[in-house]
Formats: sequence, structure tokens, C-alpha cells
Amino acid sequence: MPLAERKQYDIRLPVLTPTLVRKKSLAEEITALDVMAFQTMLLPLTAEDPNNKTFRYEGHDIVTLEKIVERDYKVPEPQTAQEVIGY
Repeated sequence: MPLAERKQYDIRLPVLTPTLVRKKSLAEEITALDVMAFQTMLLPLTAEDPNNKTFRYEGHDIVTLEKIVERDYKVPEPQTAQEVIGY
């Protein structure tokens, strides 16, 4: 129970709300996505397709979105069945 003689020292605490509030549900966010507008690399359809042998990597700074690294990599020939499944 509060003590009456200490009432003069009473400090009111503000009512706080959560810092993060989701304005939409996750289902609404997913429904709003237009997956057909995504820009994706097409998978190679034949063994002779140049996209089957090399790929380009771009590294971006997560804060400034500045491109930091850009490299072309050569895909090595698979040596085992596990490499094929992993690819």
C-alpha cells in the first residue's frame, strides 16, 4: 500500500506505446507483392548457354546501397553427384 507521508514524492509515469508497430499484417504485405515484376536471372536451358558457365556477383553496402564489389565468377564442372544436387 502507498504511504500517505510519501505522497508528495509521487512521480507520474508516462504511458508508453511499443516502438515498433506493424501497420499491415504479414499476409497483407505478401499479397501486395507483384512477383511477376521481380527482375531475376533466367536459368540456363542448355549446357552451351553462357549463363551456365559464369555468373556476376555484385556486393553493395547495406546502409548507402553503394556498389563496393563487382566480380565475374566461373562455375567449375561438377565432380560429384552431391555438387550437382547442391547447385
